[in-house]
Amino acid sequence: MLTLFKPWRSEKDLKTDNKNRDEMFTSYVFSQQQIELMKYFNIRYECFDACDDYSAKLKQDGENSFFAHWATNDIIEELDEENHINSNMQDSCENINKEDD
Repeated sequence: MLTLFKPWRSEKDLKTDNKNRDEMFTSYVFSQQQIELMKYFNIRYECFDACDDYSAKLKQDGENSFFAHWATNDIIEELDEENHINSNMQDSCENINKEDD
């Protein structure tokens, strides 16, 4: 967290010889905005954990996982192709708008 929020130029700005990283972290005064941001840093991994827990529960109950119901290779390839086409169309529209300006 210190590498993100504390100004530094070398490792010595983040860790001194007489303090370890934990002590440096606890002694640094974070702003209220920084504290608010740090609250949400783990949200992605919490979602992964929840998904893993749900999959484990389904497996324990003898049910198929969510993706096994609909996500065949053909469907995934079709979705990827559709996303690629939409992305190209968006790029074309942006280029046309730039030319109009």
